[in-house]
Amino acid sequence: MSKIKTQDIYGKSVFIVEEHSCVLDIWKCLSKKEPEIPYLISLSRLSGGLAQPSLITAQTNTYPHEAKDGVSFNSYIYSALISGYFSHAFLLGGEGFCLEDELLKLNFDEIFYTNSNRNLSCEDYLLHIDLSLFTHELSLTPTYPNLLINLIKSSKYITISENKTTGHDKDRTQEEYLNTILGQIHCACSCRGNVKNISKMIFPPTGYRKVTLPLDFKFGDFMTRKLLIFGNGLGMALDQNHFSLAAALEEIWNRDGFLTEEQKRLIERCLGRGGAPEGEYELDTLHQAITHCKALNRIGGGDVHWLNQEGQEFPEITATYIHKVATRLHNYNGELPQLFEERLVQFIKDSRSHVATLNYDKLLYSAFIDNNIFNGYRGYLVDGMLDQGFSSDALERRFGNRFGYYLHLHGSPLFVNRNNEVCKLPRQNLTVERNESSEHIVLTHVKHKTSVIAASHALSTYWDYLQFALSEAEEVILFGYSGFDKHLNILLRPYLSSKRVRVVEWEGADEQDARERYWRNELGHVNEVIRLENITAFTDW
Repeated sequence: MSKIKTQDIYGKSVFIVEEHSCVLDIWKCLSKKEPEIPYLISLSRLSGGLAQPSLITAQTNTYPHEAKDGVSFNSYIYSALISGYFSHAFLLGGEGFCLEDELLKLNFDEIFYTNSNRNLSCEDYLLHIDLSLFTHELSLTPTYPNLLINLIKSSKYITISENKTTGHDKDRTQEEYLNTILGQIHCACSCRGNVKNISKMIFPPTGYRKVTLPLDFKFGDFMTRKLLIFGNGLGMALDQNHFSLAAALEEIWNRDGFLTEEQKRLIERCLGRGGAPEGEYELDTLHQAITHCKALNRIGGGDVHWLNQEGQEFPEITATYIHKVATRLHNYNGELPQLFEERLVQFIKDSRSHVATLNYDKLLYSAFIDNNIFNGYRGYLVDGMLDQGFSSDALERRFGNRFGYYLHLHGSPLFVNRNNEVCKLPRQNLTVERNESSEHIVLTHVKHKTSVIAASHALSTYWDYLQFALSEAEEVILFGYSGFDKHLNILLRPYLSSKRVRVVEWEGADEQDARERYWRNELGHVNEVIRLENITAFTDW
């Protein structure tokens, strides 16, 4: 067992082993601990010419073939079945097998529908991933990685065998394969949507999306759907002073009648210096302190509490500080340049392309409202916000609707909790005088952004739908995005190889060659890096 490493990724136990034989040890232990896991799904190299997904049980008449270099992994699965670790297994794999193969798309949901006949839930399985299966295309650039993400998200446990002696791609190391898969696991497990298996929500059993077209539909009525991701560069192109995070943090810090000297000193201890925070990079220790105070508040109460009054109030006052900073960034009185707004709005209306924003400002949001982009189910884009609050059901397309999605990936100061629901404030009601301790703003150190997302039903649903938007879009445009959000890059990378990818950024960010290298390193694949003196001059959507 010394060759077994374990990781806990957002509550899901992942076991990583160097040799296939060690997998049997884990399965044996889990079968004793969790006898209710009767099902194994294995992504493995299937020797002996087996080239299609296969359901096998302990009563299989034919013993699995042996690989040319010894006992195949099939034999370990067969041994596990004979030993009673699982009652049945579903094997997906083969030489040169890729996740985007038609065969896997046709059989993916069959696993779960087969389970229903045995009264098994979609969580009653252990997922095994054999890294020696992976080709370059499979491990680093799958066309439909949401299939793998769904398998990961719905599994009860995950085992990964490295098997360092084999592998298809000589230019890739097992460590690269492993890091890619761990990135997919982080992506799948960090988003806490209310639907365990996204595939059932979006795809029918065949794996293909069914689109109901209106009777008067004619091909050519709308353009290719794209995904536009907007970063803070949009605001910075218009007003660097207003959209400077450092300036907003300092302005709210110095606001009369808000933070007490005691509260400032507590925050300064987390920063390790005096004065206001200057950016998200300084908020690591502060986030940890808030988390610990929340935990102690939950187990406190009674006559004796773990924390004094300032400590008990620390999470709420810091959340209010963050909300006021986001509000200050949101309340910009300027507008988008007229030509930029007109071309973008018309493109959205023509294509119903998806929009994802990392910003807290109202530049895009106000422009889209003023131009009737948002209009309920009849609109061009929806964000799931209804009068009674956020609803993930409102994001599902029904009755032939073809709307795209507007995804607030890092939240909004308009989002507040009311009666256990996430509601949206009217724009005119959002001022820095308002004291709101919102949980739906991802303004923290990059290491902790996924935990903030996972804690918010609205935000985690947006990240679930980002995966769908990526699978549907034929092109991705990154507009004014720095590339600093590693959690976003990890999610984007597997989807981009099969798509056209353009980056639009300020020309002052280093030289052209350096920026192209930077983006290839971050995302793996970029077709074009467009650098402009002012990025709002871009209209070639």
